[in-house]
Amino acid sequence: MSSSGPSDMEAARLSVLHHYGILDSGSEPAFDRITGLVRQIFDMPFSGISLIEADRHWFKSRSGSCVEELPREISFCAHVIRHSEPTCVQDTLLEETFRDNPFVTGEPNVRSYLGAPLVTAEGFPIGALCATDTKPRVFDDGQIAIMKSLAALVMDHFDLREMAGCDGLTGLLTRRAWLDLANKEIVRAHRENGPAAVVIFDLDHFKNINDLHGHAAGDAVLTALGKMVRQEGRVEHPVGRIGGEEFAMVIPDAGVDEAAAAAERFRVSAESLAVEFEGKRLKPTVSVGVAAFSEQFVNAEQWLAAADVALYRAKAEGRNCVRVLDRVVPEQYPTCGAGWSVSTIGR
Repeated sequence: MSSSGPSDMEAARLSVLHHYGILDSGSEPAFDRITGLVRQIFDMPFSGISLIEADRHWFKSRSGSCVEELPREISFCAHVIRHSEPTCVQDTLLEETFRDNPFVTGEPNVRSYLGAPLVTAEGFPIGALCATDTKPRVFDDGQIAIMKSLAALVMDHFDLREMAGCDGLTGLLTRRAWLDLANKEIVRAHRENGPAAVVIFDLDHFKNINDLHGHAAGDAVLTALGKMVRQEGRVEHPVGRIGGEEFAMVIPDAGVDEAAAAAERFRVSAESLAVEFEGKRLKPTVSVGVAAFSEQFVNAEQWLAAADVALYRAKAEGRNCVRVLDRVVPEQYPTCGAGWSVSTIGR
């Protein structure tokens, strides 16, 4: 029996992490209560719920620090997910792995660390619940057990968040809920041999909004976009927030021209948005990719991947435009089963 290599396992772990649709989401009281509780229980100045991406460590919640993310290579929590077991560092200056870390040698002068992995039902560690102190600490078995229990509670909230089916910030479907509906549409389209399309749209330069104005401004833009989509969309065209700033819509019984026209309407509406935030007016735009249904698609992930090809072309060709992928050639694009047949719509 063949076994998966480390790169395969990491790719699978990242896929599961992205599937939750939590990265770059706004603050939520359920998670902030947990980080606050950790600080109280352990009497430590900082606690955080971290998610580990390919190259960064991002905090879903943090208490006692304004740092929102950091490079993965200097993340203490990145060490936790390697072993899927709690990590205790009683004195960072005595640990070769950590003594030269910039968070040890400089602010916030971390001297001790306790982290428990956030492990999915499939067994993938996607991040950690952690706490740090500026002085050496000894952690006993009881404290480690408490941290593990609280990490499991974080995962329960992640799962409940998905099961609820509604994204708390935008009011749209969660990624999992949207994929369920898109998979049902694939079954219907196969059965009836009818047309359908997926539209995927992504906020342009969203990271710049967060970096320049703060994540609260980014949340305001996402909320406004979600409201616009709900007002202008149709019940039979389910829309989901499938990533931090990425959204997807499935349009049943629509040919590629009809889907492209709908995509262009959404692009224009997004361009007309003016989001007021703390005296500033933010003007977002979106890039849009459209993929017609093909009988070669067997699941919604393949359909999304095809639309993502068109979205990538829209990003590469200046953003704030619509690109359409309407032909499927599996041998040319084996990952999603799509080859290039791209038409241009919009600016």
